[in-house]
Amino acid sequence: MATKSMAYDHPAYLVPQTVGGGIPAGVSAQFKFAAWTTMLLKSIQIAADGAGTGAAADVVLLHKINNGTSTTSLANLGTWTAGQFSPTNYVGTHTFSRGDLIALTKGTDGTVKYTAGIEMYLSPGADVTG
Repeated sequence: MATKSMAYDHPAYLVPQTVGGGIPAGVSAQFKFAAWTTMLLKSIQIAADGAGTGAAADVVLLHKINNGTSTTSLANLGTWTAGQFSPTNYVGTHTFSRGDLIALTKGTDGTVKYTAGIEMYLSPGADVTG
């Protein structure tokens, strides 16, 4: 297999790529995904996966970790209180380069878990393996 870039209208760039995962219980727990090429994050669907015990709000943030060296906070995905199960959808356009980590970080409730689905597109002209 070879790494190559193709015409901007090649199906590799037009079909959404999806990844899902969970944020486990625990203070500041994270779900991380490594970009394998230049990718555009378009939306995130996230929901609490069980009731929390804390009376305070639990905030979930979207971070970009640049090749493991620096972290940039990109968005607040929502704030949940104990017992709230309403899912939320975040829509935005964020670019991640090969090797960057997409990180969803939860707040201070030590028992609540979250489940997330991320929709991304390969940036037109990005290297793909084919």
